[in-house]
Amino acid sequence: MLQKLFGVPYWHFKTNEETFDQQAFIDEAHTIQATDKKRIVSNRGGWQSAFLDQKDCPLAWEYVRNFLESSEGIPLRHKIDQGWLNINKEGHYNVVHTHGEGRLACVFYVTDSMRKLGILNTFCTDMACLQILGEGECFYPECDAGDMIIFPAKLPHWVESHNEDEERISYAFNISFIEQNNDHLKR
Repeated sequence: MLQKLFGVPYWHFKTNEETFDQQAFIDEAHTIQATDKKRIVSNRGGWQSAFLDQKDCPLAWEYVRNFLESSEGIPLRHKIDQGWLNINKEGHYNVVHTHGEGRLACVFYVTDSMRKLGILNTFCTDMACLQILGEGECFYPECDAGDMIIFPAKLPHWVESHNEDEERISYAFNISFIEQNNDHLKR
């Protein structure tokens, strides 16, 4: 569902019970992990895959596409630029980072997010205004297994340290917009 965060749009899609088979997604994630080298970007500890495309993670890709193309999805022409898989165990986290300008960041939670994703409000730092808007300096979305959140990629965000025995598994994607041919408007 489209909502507003710091005066900008973000989407939070709730689990689609009909198409979310958690064990199948966990199995897909572990298959990728077994065949892919770990890379270090913003992750401290944990495991992050190389960039993935549809052939690498067909279940996750299709699940995300179904949300994006739903009636509540992104109303502009768009494409998934890149995706990657994150598997975190106890003590693992991601430092503050962004995904650049002009696109959206997407996180699909295979397991519960445990409210560890933090998003920093860089658009408004006036405390009085934040109180009036009912917003704070940071936002911690509450996402369950199967949920997906999309937000502007230029917002600084991080993932706090995982403190559970169970792995925290998520896929992240960057989404860009496709320019439309507007020649008919130039007349």
